[in-house]
Amino acid sequence: MVGGTHGLLVSVAAARQSLLVDYLLAVGRIPGVRDLRVHPSQRMYRDGSQWRFDSLSPDQRRHLTASLREPERPDQGFVNITADEQRLILALGADGRRSYTALAEELGKPESTVRRMLSSLLGNGKAVLRCEAALPLTGWATTATFWLDVPPAALSTAIDETRRLRETRMCATTLSHANLAVVASFHSLDGIAKYESQLAAAVPQLRVVDRSITLRWFKRVGQLLGPDGRRIGVVPMEFWDS
Repeated sequence: MVGGTHGLLVSVAAARQSLLVDYLLAVGRIPGVRDLRVHPSQRMYRDGSQWRFDSLSPDQRRHLTASLREPERPDQGFVNITADEQRLILALGADGRRSYTALAEELGKPESTVRRMLSSLLGNGKAVLRCEAALPLTGWATTATFWLDVPPAALSTAIDETRRLRETRMCATTLSHANLAVVASFHSLDGIAKYESQLAAAVPQLRVVDRSITLRWFKRVGQLLGPDGRRIGVVPMEFWDS
């Protein structure tokens, strides 16, 4: 639920355009829905898996990432995900803390096989690790989504400057009345004006054409959330489903 020109803001992933159209038509038939605005994403330059709470020390972060290499994420489109990989992703989506033993038992495969599958998924960018927390309890209580209009000649600079800012959680080019969408988190509402000022100073040609303030998260990366932001259920993210 957001404040601004929209009542609800929904992020949707679909393997094909036809599935996205089917979803939009279904949403449009929900009683009470009067209007839909669609902002197709062209390319993702930063996502929530890359955002940090800065709760760990530099030494702790180095220790955790020492054995991981940067995944080779595809720039566009969906990569092929096998049926076994889908089952593993869904199992981890329900509980990312499950042991290899528990995963192997659910998938009916040797633990060594599950270890190799997960290592491959993370290594080739088919899956990413993402640690979330109940934002109202973390000190980052305010989240805003911005739609920015940037001249093509300044777009690359705008993307770089947006990714550089500490508050930025997501940055993607879009194909709508704005060509750049940004999601950022703040300690309070006061941070929004400062954030926009920083962007304007770095890219004078940039124009904020719309913004929405998140009032409450109901679902986040497949996790159903209660009023305090804690998880109360799971909805499997089967975006490859036909």
